[in-house]
Amino acid sequence: MRIIAVAFLLVGFVSSYSFASFRAGEISTALFDADTGLVADSTGAPEEKGRDDEGISDFDPELGIPEPGIIKESLDTGHSADTGNEAEGISLSGVRNHVVNYQIVKYKEKYTDRIVKNKFYLFEGGAGFLLKKVVPDANIERDIETAMSVFNIRGKNGTVIYKDRQTGEWKRIVPDEGLFDTVLFFQTDETFSVVGPAVFYMQYGDGSLKDLGEWGKLSFKETESGYEVVLHISGSRASELHLWMCSVQEPDHEWDDEAAKMWERLDFDGKNRVCFDGAYYSTPESYVPYEAGMYYRCPAVHPALVLLGADSRIADIMSIGLLDEAVNHQNKQGYWPTPAESEWLSKEYGINSNFYDTRFNNDVTMRLFEAYKKFGYLHYLDAALRQTEWLMRHAASNHIKAEKGILVEDYGVAAGDRKVRQTHSSLNHQLQEIKVLLTAYECTADLRYYEFAQDLLDGIRSTETKWYNGNRGLAYGIKPDGTPDFNDYPYLTYNDLYDVQEILGRIGEGRDPVLDRLMAHKLRYMLENGITGYKANDENEMPAILKAVLNDFNKGNRQSG
Repeated sequence: MRIIAVAFLLVGFVSSYSFASFRAGEISTALFDADTGLVADSTGAPEEKGRDDEGISDFDPELGIPEPGIIKESLDTGHSADTGNEAEGISLSGVRNHVVNYQIVKYKEKYTDRIVKNKFYLFEGGAGFLLKKVVPDANIERDIETAMSVFNIRGKNGTVIYKDRQTGEWKRIVPDEGLFDTVLFFQTDETFSVVGPAVFYMQYGDGSLKDLGEWGKLSFKETESGYEVVLHISGSRASELHLWMCSVQEPDHEWDDEAAKMWERLDFDGKNRVCFDGAYYSTPESYVPYEAGMYYRCPAVHPALVLLGADSRIADIMSIGLLDEAVNHQNKQGYWPTPAESEWLSKEYGINSNFYDTRFNNDVTMRLFEAYKKFGYLHYLDAALRQTEWLMRHAASNHIKAEKGILVEDYGVAAGDRKVRQTHSSLNHQLQEIKVLLTAYECTADLRYYEFAQDLLDGIRSTETKWYNGNRGLAYGIKPDGTPDFNDYPYLTYNDLYDVQEILGRIGEGRDPVLDRLMAHKLRYMLENGITGYKANDENEMPAILKAVLNDFNKGNRQSG
């Protein structure tokens, strides 16, 4: 007797689950022989079951599900802060109710020439996010060249949507028209799925991958229940192939012009990549290791910012998967090391790889806070607070003293390592740290976070005049000797100032006048230089100092015209 592996996923999980409840993104995997307990490979030759060193196990037909299975449960929606189910602080009465309990299932498929590792985020009510990694068998000396079934998509009347790389236009075609090597959106009458590109990578240590330029191609074959996704690959035995799919059961609510813009921003076949162990980002040339086509596991988890801001179930599911992968990489100290060396940081400060980047770490921490507030998952709050505690320990020992308050150094080193000298403190890093501290206070009502945020705000207030950079807007940072240095980003710091003012308003404080003056100076620079992309107040809510800058600029344009 042979049984499709995914059937086991739903047995014994949650009593309300059934095979029919997960109709979105059913996965066709290797066939398991329930009589012998063996895994059949692509030629029918069985191999013994086992577990690898990553804890990814084969299916056990006796148990029904692969182990270990990890169940993450969200808070019940509609509860207030005093129910005992939430951290003391904000109410979660507005959390999304379409993302509830989910299970993470890890398993592998063995074939004669390769092993396929799988991580499956399975959500109650019918949604799933599957990450796959195809690894050549170490005992096989030939390259991989095969066609294999990787996913099943439920439903009929399928349409493939993709962006043509040459023309930049979105196209809609029927599923049987050709082979694809890009991000695909597959809509049927029952499901909506996003299928990521199948990319061969070479590992460069933990957290760095090189795109070898060898991409698998996907085709679709109609079946009785929907469509089978077939992967056609030909790649080096020294590489590994990553691919993924996310599916939901709301096909009519996932694709429109706004969704197209969102997926363009995510750029999952360009600078951002979804890999088996999470989100990767294009490696800067100043990082080591670096080669053309390299990506690194950036602590910031940039895609989560876009996904969490979308009104989309599939975006919610993907944000949860990517943030869970990020939490898995948080170290014991509570932060996310950058798994590469910056040549600049190494030369200037003697900082090696696995350094603490206060911007990237507090970026992902803000995303974890946002996910906690949106979905109610307590493990996100826990991870965010662990990094917040590390931030305070780092800041207490690594800062530039101001007349009042402190300016936190941008970078730290791993335990046992050391910097040659103090690093600078940049305004955008300091503001992001303040956002994290104020949000931690907002979520927990712990005054320690509020008071520490005030120390950082005082650091900015008492150095206000040093941040003004003449007709170039604001200075980027302040050096340990107290002098300003570098030119600021086009609009990032303005957005950070905007966000801090918004959080201050949320927790019942008035707008900070020093931050308003910095915003006004930066706004004038952006208007005069045609910079766009910054956050803007509604005209009726715009502070008088910012409105005056805008009016002066518009008046000048009218006079010159």
